[in-house]
Amino acid sequence: MSKPNQKETLKRILTKSFFKTTLIPLLVIEVTLLVLYFGISNFMVEKGKLSLEEEIQRNLNAILSKEVQNIDFKLKEINTLSSILQNDQQLKFENKNKILQTIQSPQFRFAQNGVFYKVHDNSGTSLFYGINQTIEKKQREKAIFTESFDPLLKYVVDHNELIVASYFNSYDGMNRLYPFIPEVFSQYDPSINMEDYNFYYDADQKNNPSKKPVWTNAYLDPAGQGWMVSCVVPIYNKKFLEGVTGLDVTIDNFVKNTLNLKLPWNGHGMLVAKDGTILAMHEKIEKLLGLQELKSHNYTDTIKQTNLKPDLYNIEKNKQISPYFRKLFTQNNFITTQTIQESEYILAQKMIEQTQWRLVVLVDKKSVYEPINEMEQLANSIGFYAIFGMVIFYLGFFYFIA
Repeated sequence: MSKPNQKETLKRILTKSFFKTTLIPLLVIEVTLLVLYFGISNFMVEKGKLSLEEEIQRNLNAILSKEVQNIDFKLKEINTLSSILQNDQQLKFENKNKILQTIQSPQFRFAQNGVFYKVHDNSGTSLFYGINQTIEKKQREKAIFTESFDPLLKYVVDHNELIVASYFNSYDGMNRLYPFIPEVFSQYDPSINMEDYNFYYDADQKNNPSKKPVWTNAYLDPAGQGWMVSCVVPIYNKKFLEGVTGLDVTIDNFVKNTLNLKLPWNGHGMLVAKDGTILAMHEKIEKLLGLQELKSHNYTDTIKQTNLKPDLYNIEKNKQISPYFRKLFTQNNFITTQTIQESEYILAQKMIEQTQWRLVVLVDKKSVYEPINEMEQLANSIGFYAIFGMVIFYLGFFYFIA
């Protein structure tokens, strides 16, 4: 019996020696290599994310700068057109009597509701005089004389893709608007007072002493074009404010022409006014913020007062969405990150010099990090397969030598 015991003892001694001198060091080396592999892999992923964030910041800065310049250029163009209209109309008021001698009067009529209006479309503007103003010789002469405004009012609309309408509103309640509105007497409230609307009072002496073009906040257009913003400019006859001329840009037009940005990483943009009102936003941002953009309106009744966008669309007043943008706006940062609906987003902004509006871009971090996350998952899978292979190998080896 001594020989088998000696054989077993020798086997245990050899096995123990093998473990100490070969398997354990080998196992330590393999575990160390795996730790190094996962450590280096994690380091490379984090390094890649940092590099990607720097790249995103550079690219977003370049993209936003370009788009802001593009929007600013378009707004400057509209400002310039407003100034041209201002100079043209103010010069015409100075030469009113001469102009009256050269203009053939269109046909005017009183509607059943008392509104004085232009009957036929002569390829120019419609004309509306509300019932608050008695129509006498002075008003009839103004209705005829301001026909001379039509060529330029028509030109700016026909040659600028953003502008949907142009108009002149006089201090005594006359509205001249292009494109022509058939039966304009039914479009406006008969007793409408244009001076009560932001597209008039934003340009008056009190609110605009500089007499330069200014942009309104978003409002519901009483002429039937839906939600819009306007570039308005005062028309003075010497020191007397004769009225205000405006150029209308609908929110829908702004979205189509300025917010269909082709941004990388599936990013989307929105325009925010100086007071925090969302002027326009991409439909993806609508869904993200739970807001439906006000692009159109069902005109069942005439618009009797200034209808601005509700506080729901004001970032500073809407308590549900204000936390998302507070850090970006209050600290005036170019870029920040924010969790919205349980997803992390990169928020970037640039100021539009012409109007002090903000162009804000939202980018989902999932889209940004998707390639790196896929690489990280692949690296982890390789590491786990290696661990699984080691376990299977050593289990089999131990079974074999047992």
